[in-house]
Amino acid sequence: MASREQNLLSEIERDLLDGKPLADLLRKCVMLGGKSGSAELRDWASKELRGYEPTDEPPKYRTIGALLMADAITGNSIVRGQRISPSALPEFARDDIQEELTLRHGVGELEALVDGRKSDEAIRISIPMAADIGGWMDRESGNPWQHINAIYWSIVPPSIHRILDNVRTSLTEIVAELAGTMPRGQDVPTADQAHQAVQVAVHGSVRRSTSQQPKRPVTEPPAAFPRPIRLRNPSLLGGHSGGRSARLWSAARSSSGPSSPFLPTTTSPLPQPSMNRKRLPGVEASQSGYAGECDPWQGLIWWAQHCLR
Repeated sequence: MASREQNLLSEIERDLLDGKPLADLLRKCVMLGGKSGSAELRDWASKELRGYEPTDEPPKYRTIGALLMADAITGNSIVRGQRISPSALPEFARDDIQEELTLRHGVGELEALVDGRKSDEAIRISIPMAADIGGWMDRESGNPWQHINAIYWSIVPPSIHRILDNVRTSLTEIVAELAGTMPRGQDVPTADQAHQAVQVAVHGSVRRSTSQQPKRPVTEPPAAFPRPIRLRNPSLLGGHSGGRSARLWSAARSSSGPSSPFLPTTTSPLPQPSMNRKRLPGVEASQSGYAGECDPWQGLIWWAQHCLR
């Protein structure tokens, strides 16, 4: 008989695809966290349902942009929705009140805030100590006829919809992480698997690899000459192909380092090419080139290039 825990995970997956209410999905996630022994999975789903306490650190997707607004009376005028700058607030409130807002409400309360509202209909959320801050601003203005009635954050419904969508997406990623880490035949995710799923999906941590990648084989660098030089006329270097040319090739390859594709410019016991300006034997006048004053190894390379033509 299939286990209830596996059915619960499959049921959450099916309900996500069917677009079931978010609160119902989170309640099933609380049950899954209890059965797997994962306090982190259970706590995340519970806080999304009940709301985050002031001592909790909500996920980043809970912070949205918000405008600071004020309603006031100045003499015989009424001002509504006047935007104010955070720098206009008293110094003791500037660090805590900015043009962003972390919503700690449960998903049910967030859904109720946007239910039936138009996308451009603003939602007002009062700032802490609004009356005290308003009185301080009235005194600092120097206008005896000014009276601030309210100071609040103004947000639009799409910002709350984004939070709700992020919660649903995080739950989807948790289910996907569990499905990817649980081997075939395992009925209940372990506490470690659930912990990793929450860390990756909610907090954006790096996913731990479930398998060790094979190490790349260490390859040797290419030799100075990957294959022997084949001379068109071996007699130009003296003798047949197994004679002097083979000895020169062997000496050149043994003295060259594997880290450089060129022969080293060092003194070598090999016979040095002629340093006079005679035309080299076996080379036509139209191809003439002279050894000149150069390094012995460069002369040997020059000799081999002309022999290969």
